[in-house]
Amino acid sequence: MNPNQSTATTSRSSRHHHHASEALTSPSQPPNKTSSPPDIHILDHEINDLEYSTFYSDVCCVGTMSYGHWFHTGDLYLIGPSPPSSNHSRSTTTTILSKLKNRTGVHALTWSEHYTQTVMCGNHDGSVSFWQVNHGKQLASVQCDKGYAISDVDWNQLDHDWILTSSHSSRVKLFDINHLEFAASSYTEHTKSVNGIRWNTNNRDEFATVSDDGLLKVWDRRTSDYSSVNTMLDRTDPAALTCLDWHKRDDWLIGVGDRKGQVLLWDTRNSLQPLQRRYAHGSNKANQKSANHTVNDLRFDSNDCNRFATCSEDHSLRIWSMSDDAQKQGIYLTNEHKFHRRAGRAVDWNIHNADSITSGGADHSLIDCSLSQMVKVTEYEKDGQLITKKQSSSSTAPQANFKRSAL
Repeated sequence: MNPNQSTATTSRSSRHHHHASEALTSPSQPPNKTSSPPDIHILDHEINDLEYSTFYSDVCCVGTMSYGHWFHTGDLYLIGPSPPSSNHSRSTTTTILSKLKNRTGVHALTWSEHYTQTVMCGNHDGSVSFWQVNHGKQLASVQCDKGYAISDVDWNQLDHDWILTSSHSSRVKLFDINHLEFAASSYTEHTKSVNGIRWNTNNRDEFATVSDDGLLKVWDRRTSDYSSVNTMLDRTDPAALTCLDWHKRDDWLIGVGDRKGQVLLWDTRNSLQPLQRRYAHGSNKANQKSANHTVNDLRFDSNDCNRFATCSEDHSLRIWSMSDDAQKQGIYLTNEHKFHRRAGRAVDWNIHNADSITSGGADHSLIDCSLSQMVKVTEYEKDGQLITKKQSSSSTAPQANFKRSAL
C-alpha cells in the first residue's frame, strides 16, 4: 500500500496544537454552541468507533455496523463543520461530508497522522481496510484474522509504517503497511478476546493491550520472543477489560475501563496494584451488580492532560478530572450527559476545539456537544465521604432533536 504521503501539523501526543493548513470544509473557527442544542446526526447503523483527524480541522471519521442484518454491513462517515450560511436558524453546525461503503461492519478505526488522508478500519469479517477518505477510494483490504472480528486497530504515529490489530481470537498482530501480505509479528499471550490495543504515543516501540481475561499487558516490538514486558492484573476486584488509552504526557500512565463500570489508572512502573480506581459508571453496591455498566470507551484529552472521557452501556458520557494536588488525589466527575437513548459506544475529543467532545451510540446517534451543554458536576471529599453535586440538566442541556441525517 502506498498512500499519499504528507506531514501532519497536529499530534495527539503533544499538549498544544496548531490547525492544519488543509481542511475538508471552509470554516476556520468552531461555532459557538453554548446557546444551542447539541448537534445530533442519526446514521444508518449502530456506531462502533469514531476519531477526529489531527490534520483536517474539526473533521471526524465514524465507523458503523448493522447488527440486525445477517451480513453485518457497515459504512464510514466523514462529519465536519457545516458550510457558511446566512440561515442562522439551521439546527446543526456540523454536517455529513461523505459516506463510504465499507461493505462489512466496522468495529474500530484510526487516522494516520503521517498519511494524513488515510483511515484504517478493523472489520467484522476479520479484514482491515485502508481508505483515502478525501477521494472516497479504498486503497487496500487485507484479511488479518479470518473467522474472527477485528476488535481494535492502531497506527504507530512515531514510526508511520507500522500498524497493530487485535481480534476476538485473542491474537495481536503487527504489520508493516509496505508488506501487508503477512504479519511481521504475532502476540498470543492473552487467553480471551483482546478488546483494545494502543501504541504508546511517546514511545515508538511500546504498546499495550487489554482483554476479557482481565489482563493489561505492555509489549515491546523489539523483543525477539514476542513476549510481553509487563502484565497487570487487578487482584482486588478483577473483571474483563474493555478499553484503554495512554496518557498523552506521562508515558507510564494507562487508563483502563472494565465490564463492571470501573476505571483503573495503572502506573506501568508498578504492576502490583492500580494507581487509582473509580466506579465511573454504576457503583459497587450489591443491588446494582445486575445492571450493565460496562465502560465501552476511554479517551484522554490532548489539550488538558489531566482529564479524560468515558462512555458506557448505561447511556452516559462522563468527563473526569485527575487531581495533581497531593492532598486531594483521586478521580473526580466534572461533566456528564445522557443524550444517548441506548449504549454509548465511542467517544473522542475534538483536538482542534478544547471545549468540544463527540460520542456515538448503539442508538445510531452521533452527538457533538460542548462541555457547557452537559450537566456540570462538583465533587469533593468531606469527613471521609465523597460529596457529589449536580447542576440541573434543564439549565445546561437543551432538548435534543433526534432526526435521521441525510447526505
